[in-house]
Amino acid sequence: MTPPPHQGHLWLIGMMGSGKTTVGALVARRLGLDFEDTDHMVEAATAMRLPALWAIDHGATFRMAEAAAIAAVASLPEPQVVAAGGGAVLDPVSADLMRRSGTVVWLTASPPVLAERVDGEGDRPLLSAAGPGSVADRLEAVLAERRERYAAVAHQRIATDDLNADRVAHQVEARWVGVT
Repeated sequence: MTPPPHQGHLWLIGMMGSGKTTVGALVARRLGLDFEDTDHMVEAATAMRLPALWAIDHGATFRMAEAAAIAAVASLPEPQVVAAGGGAVLDPVSADLMRRSGTVVWLTASPPVLAERVDGEGDRPLLSAAGPGSVADRLEAVLAERRERYAAVAHQRIATDDLNADRVAHQVEARWVGVT
């Protein structure tokens, strides 16, 4: 099933662990579209892993590279499925580009579920920084800072807490194809 070209790109936003990369790859494969992950694009463009890039200046260089990746994808004429970095919505220009160039779907999950999904992943700069509380507490704090931005940028929202990646992908496809 190929979506109509007027729909533009399909942007997946949300917190780390919400399933953006896994679901995005599934949706792209099913729809016969290219898949991009802005985190992977940043790593390729900078020849650095995200934790090392983040450590340079507490994320400022990373955010500039992320904005460039979003702008590059947004300018592509053919629809792409894109997993945007969790903080991409914090940049107003990037947020506007995503909204104007396609459909933005916010994948949500509760902090305890997110914590369970990212448990043991040592390459998450926001989680590896020393901070009080559990991983779920730190994720709740990050989500509290971003929740309004996610809501403002998203055209659609899908709660992923009780769904496997396949079911989330089906919901994303249904909502994207249904957008006119």
